[in-house]
Amino acid sequence: MGADAIAESDGRAATLGNAITSTCASQPSGVDSNATEVSSPEPTTRSSSASLSIVSDSDIDPREARGTPTPEPRNESSDVIRVPTRWNASDKHHALVLSPDGREVRYPSPTHSTDKEAAAIRANHPMPAACGVYYFEVQIIEKGTQGHIGIGFSSRQVGLNRLPGWEPMSWGYHGDDGNSFAGQSDGTPYGPVFGTGDIIGCGVDFTEGTAFYTKNGEFLKKAFRNIKGDLYPSVGLRTPKERVLANFGQDPFRFDVATYVMQRRDRVWREIQRTPLDEVQNPKRIVRAPPEKATIDAAEREADALRRPFKALVLAYLTHHGYSGTARALRASIAAGGGAGEDTPMDEERQVESALVLDEDDTAARQRIVRAVTMGDIDSALAEIENRYPAFVTADRDDGTDDEDGMDEDGGGNGGTAAMGMVMFRLRCRKLVEMLLAAEGDELGEAEPGTPTKSSLALKGKGKGKGRAGSEADADGDVHMISTSPLVLNPTITSTPGSLAAALEYGQFLHQKYGHDTRPHVQTELRAASGLVAYSDPRTATGHARELVSPGARAKLADEVNRVVLSSQGRPEHTALESVYRQTVVVTEVLAREGVGQAAFADVEREFLGGDDKLLEL
Repeated sequence: MGADAIAESDGRAATLGNAITSTCASQPSGVDSNATEVSSPEPTTRSSSASLSIVSDSDIDPREARGTPTPEPRNESSDVIRVPTRWNASDKHHALVLSPDGREVRYPSPTHSTDKEAAAIRANHPMPAACGVYYFEVQIIEKGTQGHIGIGFSSRQVGLNRLPGWEPMSWGYHGDDGNSFAGQSDGTPYGPVFGTGDIIGCGVDFTEGTAFYTKNGEFLKKAFRNIKGDLYPSVGLRTPKERVLANFGQDPFRFDVATYVMQRRDRVWREIQRTPLDEVQNPKRIVRAPPEKATIDAAEREADALRRPFKALVLAYLTHHGYSGTARALRASIAAGGGAGEDTPMDEERQVESALVLDEDDTAARQRIVRAVTMGDIDSALAEIENRYPAFVTADRDDGTDDEDGMDEDGGGNGGTAAMGMVMFRLRCRKLVEMLLAAEGDELGEAEPGTPTKSSLALKGKGKGKGRAGSEADADGDVHMISTSPLVLNPTITSTPGSLAAALEYGQFLHQKYGHDTRPHVQTELRAASGLVAYSDPRTATGHARELVSPGARAKLADEVNRVVLSSQGRPEHTALESVYRQTVVVTEVLAREGVGQAAFADVEREFLGGDDKLLEL
């Protein structure tokens, strides 16, 4: 998500997580004003299918509102959150004049003598709590005859014939007297008066339910507390010639909101890190603090007992993904530390011991298979599978249609006969693709070095060197299960005059073997692989065939092979560490959708996966 980017929004907002100089001050850039939705992360990659998207759009067909609120619009999707981009022509007092771009508002009418006869307008969307911190600015182009200008926010149910802050569920800072108003006509001294040329900023900090204002880039102070609910940016005018211009992120802000947001994010993370684990653990698993007279050794043993399950999570991850050297070192460290302790529940003890069981021979075999697939050496991968895992050979002879429960929608699965059969089928289709690429004398352009693939979680080690077949290896001999280095054609497949004929012959073999398979996804993938023969340059293929030559195609297949092999042995396809990560992402997104502002800064992806020194890559 480009987690550390700080950029001007240009009227844009995006998915949950980052601090930038924009209206949704805690969000990364990514969506324009045409309601283009940010692509949601996939469940198997960086996030869950429940991930939030934040978009911006233009107003619906305008109609004049005469002092009364318009009906609440229908919520099209609970997973889509929109941010304000302009004043709403459908939600304004009839006396106000709105510019075509929806940003400038002026008051041309005669002066009204009573508070009841002001005119207000609201933005087109409420400020989403999922932003963490929302901020906008208003420039006073002309203060008019008396400068009765109010800037703030309100509920959609509030009438439009009074200045912000004069009605319940309405808050405002007024320029004529510098007072703040929180749902009542009696103001509270707050800040300086403002007039022509001033730029007033209004921010809502959803992490603590407060609101603040700025004047010409200077932070004033907190103005309101206990802010919650769907609230819309709002301005109110009352005397002739008053004219204001809103900045919802289209232009750089005068106030350094990015620094403010970073400070809020750091504070939220400090609170998270200070939370004792025994407050979030299951009561059965609480590790109680040692008594006051306990020795230092006893305290250390208790701390080690708390750390051991986390070490087991890491060890299981390393084993799963083939980091045998690092896993051996960690296993030795855990073993040297002794048992889990008498106070550790038996289920935790079994988890630790289970993670200590390391089948290095099987790990090495999976490494060889994955390495071969990522290098396009499908023959070697098939030979290793047939030699090491005979169940796959049996599944290859069976079309797997009697085990459909073991497959997901795209034909993958959980290690049953059908899933193993699909792996063999996809490997054979991959072989045809590699043969056609070789026949055309092409190279398969993969992702740039260090670019994470979407289908796997891999550790990035230090002290790297080049291992066999171009795979990256660390100093302990660990090989990345999913290589992200540029992939070239397998050198064993050369472009010769007969290579195209060999590819065509192999394609005929695939049609003979799978042509009568009744599964739709099998026929779709078979046609896609065979269809590459029609292109002089396979990389120009369209539709499903294009996916076969796209960056990450080999890595995606290699990851599937690894998962199905593990599942066929009764092992989980994903490690507990990955599951914990995904669950945490989903929980924070649900919290953000429910209006918990702190969730915007509980960005696990950025805090643990972002930056140059990534521990985990997705």
